[in-house]
Formats: sequence, structure tokens, C-alpha cells
Amino acid sequence: MFEAWMVKHKRVYNTPAEKEKRFQNFKDNLKDIEKHNSTGNSTYRLGLTKFSDMTHEEFEHMYGGSRTQENYFQGM
Repeated sequence: MFEAWMVKHKRVYNTPAEKEKRFQNFKDNLKDIEKHNSTGNSTYRLGLTKFSDMTHEEFEHMYGGSRTQENYFQGM
């Protein structure tokens, strides 16, 4: 599954160690996705994206994290 995801998202890693790190992130994120989707208590489902090999911290650092409703309206 990870190899197919890498092809789809054109991911190439510089070293085997980097690939292993990204694979672990991918597995952790997939576990979170499956846990969320299996509850049946949500109005939305999660899936794999081009960010699935990143940690939550990496994503927040690169893309600014998420906005809460409060700070969203303050920015308007």
C-alpha cells in the first residue's frame, strides 16, 4: 500500500532511513484514519492524502496548523 501511495504522490526518499521514517509515519497516520472511520460517530471520513507520510507536527510547522473557530473569525 505504501509503495502504491509513493507512486501516486510521486514520493522519492533520499535514503533508506528516510524511507523507513516516512513509512512509520504513514502507518501511524493510517492507524489514526482507520480508528476514526471505524467509530461510526462522525459525519465525515478520513483518507490518505499527499500528507500521509508526515507527522502532525511536521504538517503544522509547514502549513500553519489548524485554525480554531475563534481565531478564524478574529482574522476576518
